[in-house]
Amino acid sequence: INRDSDLTMCYVFHMNDITRRKTIELAARRREQMYKMLLRTSPDAIILVDENGDIIMTNDQAEKLTARSREDLLGTRLLDIIASEGTETAEDVRARIDQAGIVRDIPFYILKGSRKKVPVEASISAIKDGETRIGYLAVIKDITQRRKAEEERQKLEKELLTIVINRLSKREIELLSHVYAGYNWPKKKRDIGKVMNVLPSTLDQFVYRIKKKMQITDLDTIVRIASIHFKWDQQDRKNR
Repeated sequence: INRDSDLTMCYVFHMNDITRRKTIELAARRREQMYKMLLRTSPDAIILVDENGDIIMTNDQAEKLTARSREDLLGTRLLDIIASEGTETAEDVRARIDQAGIVRDIPFYILKGSRKKVPVEASISAIKDGETRIGYLAVIKDITQRRKAEEERQKLEKELLTIVINRLSKREIELLSHVYAGYNWPKKKRDIGKVMNVLPSTLDQFVYRIKKKMQITDLDTIVRIASIHFKWDQQDRKNR
């Protein structure tokens, strides 16, 4: 600039290379988009609570699991929408989390709507800023279908136990007890035959009839079911 004439003679530009800053900003935006996508597409409910236990963040699955909107959940105490499944209280769980940093597969019920209880498992970790705990992150899995499958399995085993009681002969049950005791079948067939004082071919007939009566082809499964009824594991502990 010519100060005498107030005429602009030239311009001076100062330029800085901001490629690195732009790269960092782009990477940060991509990470943020990825986190949002993970929250949105997660098959499990994700809930973030502050130090006071108030919900400050949820994902779509949390809304479905609780049948409540995100706006309704935010600010709600997590303890107000869960119910303990056993004797362990929420404070007991919190103490374990504070000590270990994370506790996995905690069974409890979460309230869906106003009345329905949904069985779930949660993994909860403490969130810290340095040494200061600032909240908790809960990843909650709906185990309704697993519970139903377990109930069906228990029902089937109960029916099979009835078959064990009413249909299997004493000698057939004796054979199963020897297999349970460690005589691997059919590798130890001759040893079992000596103990029971029968021919190996007779044992084959026993096994065939047992599988037919139980309608199960896996002898190990049959042995396990029989052991539940006759409490062979308790007998083993007494003998030891």
